[in-house]
Amino acid sequence: QEERERVAFARALATDPQLRLLDEPAGGVNPEETVGLAALIRKLVAHGKTVCLIEHKMDMIMQLADKIVVLNNGAKIAEGTPAEIRRDPQVIEAALLQHPEVELAAAVGEPDEYAGELPVCYVALKPGVQVTPDELKAFAEPLIAERPAWPKQIIVIDAIPVTSVGKIFKPQLRTDA
Repeated sequence: QEERERVAFARALATDPQLRLLDEPAGGVNPEETVGLAALIRKLVAHGKTVCLIEHKMDMIMQLADKIVVLNNGAKIAEGTPAEIRRDPQVIEAALLQHPEVELAAAVGEPDEYAGELPVCYVALKPGVQVTPDELKAFAEPLIAERPAWPKQIIVIDAIPVTSVGKIFKPQLRTDA
């Protein structure tokens, strides 16, 4: 698979474009091959080429990108540097919302003397289903790029508080955290 990707890269480089658009180049590629592709992308950038990378492997993105735009179902939910994306609650919520039994999720910061704050997530499940916080945590962690952004705790509640216009009311959840 990596060999096929390298050939595709070589063909694309033959015309010496200044901008490369790469759509999931690491899709279907094993971890060792992903490292090789990342090294190749770094070489392109080192030679003054611009790379726009669309990829689901967030660990790869976090290592390569200067700026990241996160999409969830086609809608932009976050934009910023890798450090900013790591801290963005919407990115954590999006990971939990990918679980088929989750109706709604909200991430809030719990004060922490050492770290400043740690993410705590509240989850409302779809009617009639049961999922444990540990199962949700195991599901979400691989989708969240950085270990420090993994929820310290996931709390399953009957309903997440919302405002009169349907937005999640996080002040109440922060108080509970």
